[in-house]
Amino acid sequence: TNPTAAKGLVKNVSFSAIDQIADGKKPGDDAVVDKPDSTNPTAGKVVIHKRLQDIVAKEDKESLNTFVFSDNEFTKPQGDIFTEGQYFLGVSMLVYMYSHLRETCRMGHTRCEMEDIDVHSLQSTYKRGTPKRYLKGAKSAGSIIRVVIDELDTADGGDEDNDIVGEENKEYEKSITEQFRIWIEESRIDQMDDETKEMIAEMKRKVARHRWRRAISAVRLSYRIAGKPPRWEEPVCAPGCENQNRFVDMNEMVSQAMRKQPKYFREGSVMHNLIESGIEVVWFSDMSQNDVVYGICVCREERKVTVVFRGTVNAHNWKMNLKFDTNEYRNPVKQNYPDREDELSLHSGFAMYLLRKRKDSGINKLQEIFDKIDEIGREMAPDGNYKLCITGHSLGGALATLTGFYAAARSRFAHLDTIYVWTFAAPRVGTVAFIKAWQHLEKTGRIRHARFSATRDIVPLVPFCNFERDDLQFYKHVGVRIQLHPVGRLTKWRLKRHLDVTYPLHFTWMAEIQRAFMNNILANLTTLGGITNNHKLTEYQKRLHFAITYRKALGSGDLFSDRRRNRIKTLDEYYHIRANITGASIAQEILEQSKVTAENAVKQRLQYARLFTALLMVTWGFLLATLSANTFGTPKPSLHMFVGPMSHIAVGVWHICPLVTFLFIV
Repeated sequence: TNPTAAKGLVKNVSFSAIDQIADGKKPGDDAVVDKPDSTNPTAGKVVIHKRLQDIVAKEDKESLNTFVFSDNEFTKPQGDIFTEGQYFLGVSMLVYMYSHLRETCRMGHTRCEMEDIDVHSLQSTYKRGTPKRYLKGAKSAGSIIRVVIDELDTADGGDEDNDIVGEENKEYEKSITEQFRIWIEESRIDQMDDETKEMIAEMKRKVARHRWRRAISAVRLSYRIAGKPPRWEEPVCAPGCENQNRFVDMNEMVSQAMRKQPKYFREGSVMHNLIESGIEVVWFSDMSQNDVVYGICVCREERKVTVVFRGTVNAHNWKMNLKFDTNEYRNPVKQNYPDREDELSLHSGFAMYLLRKRKDSGINKLQEIFDKIDEIGREMAPDGNYKLCITGHSLGGALATLTGFYAAARSRFAHLDTIYVWTFAAPRVGTVAFIKAWQHLEKTGRIRHARFSATRDIVPLVPFCNFERDDLQFYKHVGVRIQLHPVGRLTKWRLKRHLDVTYPLHFTWMAEIQRAFMNNILANLTTLGGITNNHKLTEYQKRLHFAITYRKALGSGDLFSDRRRNRIKTLDEYYHIRANITGASIAQEILEQSKVTAENAVKQRLQYARLFTALLMVTWGFLLATLSANTFGTPKPSLHMFVGPMSHIAVGVWHICPLVTFLFIV
């Protein structure tokens, strides 16, 4: 099951017998080959030989064609759903930190100046004009985190100015920076309990012993096939030490010592991953805290643009969250699909944030975001070949869902690959008509959505309905749901069985009852403090980190031989498993849509032809009646004045109208 285990041990071995096996021939009498296990189709494939490596790679490529992957050479292979979720959760944390840092800086409660931390924003636009290059003033995640740490250290040290301000101001500043301190401290400590760490260590020891046995068996097999002992590569030694101890490489020892230097953040933590990811903030919109607060980040190495929405932080945000009624908006999806409706019912509060037009500029917030995405994306990738991702937590998750939906439906971003939406603790935003339009975009490969929710968090379970007597409608969730459970023995048992990943594929009454039971708010009620803690980003980060660490340990331990569960799958693979959406189904859906579009175009042309033919017939009849009156009778003066001077033109039109009408009818 691990054919590359001996790749670093066997070098420069003659594999003539393996060549004969790859060509379908019987090996020579001098070669001794063990019969491969019939239950393991990869047991006879020794991929340390280059020719067989190419064969296996070809087979893997054919098997992966059933999923949707980008052909962009700058795009890295998609990570598993937990790793990607941890990355976008860290980006959401970064935007929270940067937003609060800018707010406290504007109030004068920080030692740094606004010019030192500001990126291109509405404030800088008013001062310096519209920027020509957004990437020039970008701020990296490491620089933002460094400023936050310095401010926290300064707050801990205290000074005379803060002592004069008073206790009330101190408490206000502490409430703002408390969340920063929790995120940073939790990124420096290990969040695993001793029992879990011991179990993971025991799994790793078992896997190490198993792999050593397989590696030794591979060396013995290669020796039996080749008929002579393998030639090992020369060990690497430091320059000038060729005649000394060849087992010591001073350069390698120094490199290992540097790599083992203690780091400020724990390896694999959210802050560490943010600093190492190369993410940069290039645009930030926070002119008013009562408006949509969002940032646009880029990763130049992957040509990825990420729009991040901040969640609920003030009373105005809560006021908009509690608007449970719906408003009707025009359906942006122009293609025909089953049960299509011309208007969609959306949450009035969330939709008002994005779709309400400004009186000064005449555009809404959604149009502003799309303009910034296009400008920044084309600056980073002049050919327009960049990747678009949208993420957010709580209120930000709802806004990210709507933004991703409209971006996937607009022809402005039709040149992009699949748009990915990653949300955390996001409430519902639309009704049945909305989920039908969303799933049509999923079937055509335009959008993918990973929606993370936590047990005992009631925000993803609301709102239920619009509470309108005349038009009662129920809200529906969209995308693939990944449920995160609290750390404990029950969660370990669940992770060992399978991941809690679901998708609303069917809408029968049985499926609706099952979803209603799973999303029952009464079963998720807890104390007021528990509701608040279960909704925090820190709790999502803790559960996500535990799930990914424990599941990977199971994949290399107890589930090592289980091909279905020994690794965490990607979001595209879960769409294939849960939603039955594959590359073939997407191609079929696009083909059907093209046929429907062609048929509609033909019908439209026929309607225009019929209308033009009818106009020609009316014109011909009018001219015929006019000329007949001019020849056999005395027309009215007005009609005679019209026909007299233009009689030669009228006669020509009268003769040619039947011919043109006949051609249009044909």
